[in-house]
Amino acid sequence: MELSYSASDRRTGKPSLTYSLQTTGFLNAESGEEVGDDSGAKSRYSDPIPVTPGGRKITVQTAKDVAKALAEEFQVNVDGIDFAADEQAPAGDNGRQETVYKSMGGKSRVTVYTENKKIMGFQIRRGLETASSTKHDNHPANPRLSYEEARERAVQYLQPYLDPSVTEVKMDESQMLMPSDTSYSFSFFALHDGVVVSDQHYLVNVDGQTGEIVNFMDYFTTPSAPFPDWRAAISKESAAKKFLQSHPAVLGYMLPGGDGKPQATATPLLVFSLDKTSPFLVDAVSGETVE
Repeated sequence: MELSYSASDRRTGKPSLTYSLQTTGFLNAESGEEVGDDSGAKSRYSDPIPVTPGGRKITVQTAKDVAKALAEEFQVNVDGIDFAADEQAPAGDNGRQETVYKSMGGKSRVTVYTENKKIMGFQIRRGLETASSTKHDNHPANPRLSYEEARERAVQYLQPYLDPSVTEVKMDESQMLMPSDTSYSFSFFALHDGVVVSDQHYLVNVDGQTGEIVNFMDYFTTPSAPFPDWRAAISKESAAKKFLQSHPAVLGYMLPGGDGKPQATATPLLVFSLDKTSPFLVDAVSGETVE
């Protein structure tokens, strides 16, 4: 069971603290240890990363402002590129006015996302480049930058745009968003009192050849009230009992896998399997199951 905050709970709109199930879904019935399985990979966060937030927000009024801001503020090469507002942009909700700008001309396809005139992110695609998270598993072919170098580049790029309240982040090492054949993808989550905030999220993708930032997205949600105190939370054991009451473990056998496929010659393992097909949340303060 993993404890996390939400800055804006979908039920109340206020901050909440919940437990969720984070597991591969299989436990060795003899040892009690988790059994790895490619089809049920769990979320894995890095150690906390200290950061210095800059709180920078870039406001634009016109398509020309977008091109100027990308070049001067976000270090994006926009030579030969003009922008136009996308008439098909979805209508905003909750008082937010959202506008999407798309590039015209040039050799790159650039999409810029704004909310209430503030740039919230951009995406760059070169030529015939395609999104392919499964193709390279976050390790693009023949990169000049190592994974570690690209991650450091992402952290340094991110800091000026972090909300002033963010002094630590964790990276979800299993989550990839908007990846391309040539880029590394990094998802960062803000921490509050050392606990991940699920909707205070930033995305930075780094081209493995050039070190260029090819995706940046600011998904930070500002809370409307104080966060609940994590020290008032029920224990993980109590949350786990809640889960097992409604989702009993099932005893059975599984064949250990390799490359995501069962090995017919392997010795079957006796395992307890857990139901991961439906979302499960427990309010960590009240102990009630969240429907």
